[in-house]
Amino acid sequence: MSFKPMYYLRRGFGMFWTALDATRRTFFNLLFLLIVILLVWGVFFGGAKPIASKTALVLDLKGRLVEQHSGTLREALVANVRGDERRTVQLRDVLAVLDAAAMDPQITSVVLMLDELEGGGQAMLNEVGGALERVKATGKPVVAWGGSYDQRQYRIASHANEVYLHPMGMVLIEGMGRYRNYYRDALDKVGVTVNLMKVGTYKSFAEPFIGNGPSEEAAEADAFLYHALWGSYTASVEKNRKLPAGAIDKAIQALPETMTALNGDTGKLALQAKMVDGLKTRDEVRELMMKRGAPDLEKKPSARSRSTNTWRASVPSCSATASAWWSPPATSSTVTPARARSAACPLQT
Repeated sequence: MSFKPMYYLRRGFGMFWTALDATRRTFFNLLFLLIVILLVWGVFFGGAKPIASKTALVLDLKGRLVEQHSGTLREALVANVRGDERRTVQLRDVLAVLDAAAMDPQITSVVLMLDELEGGGQAMLNEVGGALERVKATGKPVVAWGGSYDQRQYRIASHANEVYLHPMGMVLIEGMGRYRNYYRDALDKVGVTVNLMKVGTYKSFAEPFIGNGPSEEAAEADAFLYHALWGSYTASVEKNRKLPAGAIDKAIQALPETMTALNGDTGKLALQAKMVDGLKTRDEVRELMMKRGAPDLEKKPSARSRSTNTWRASVPSCSATASAWWSPPATSSTVTPARARSAACPLQT
């Protein structure tokens, strides 16, 4: 019997190819079956699960309040992969979540954490304040806490039913104004002459190139603008805090004497001026919420607790901010300020 190497080579290669083909089909069939199982699971068991009753929405805003995020989607994805946090919060996301919380019967209160809010325009702060008023109109209390409040943070916090401040913190209200640089002396030293054609008494854009300070007309126009903004700010805060008209201006005028009498304690100063309702640490606010029916998820996660995403997924057209839930178990009450990171829906940092 003659030896036929090519026959055995072809036969061996055929057996190998058949085994390889069977392995490929088995792998892809299993992969397809896994995808089908995941789809079925998502349809019948996925989606947002209902949250527990007496749940508190903790809105922990991080970054600057903006109308629209800057940059492209690609830049946002690259930053997310690198672990960089987006330091902006979209106004429409905050409004969507607050309006949804106002209508959700399971949400019984809102807690504002404003330490990392980096401000925003006056119009946007007014929009957030309006959304908080809509929450309060449904009978749901709003509680605000901060280690300290700057002027913009306090503008939002003043809408809360209760405002708490860290005992070592302060409410820093600086007023309205701006600084401009004037270049006349510098231009004279380098021999530059500026020829300006000016039309209009209050046109002051080019004044920094021809003077060392504002003209009387420019100062008058700026004073008119900033007095109006300041008056709007103080009137709104005084209304929200139920203070008499002019209370903030009077407190500012008496600030040196008051600070001396209080030995420089800025926390007591804010409390005495009725800018805050109490001096509490974050843990003390957590304990306060525990007494009102929220569970301590920081220590013992509750089976009935829900992450932010489980409720936010039901909010239409949202895109994400940092917030969290304080949600009660069946009998006891505790609280957690857990923070949800950026997600596809709805709030964003």
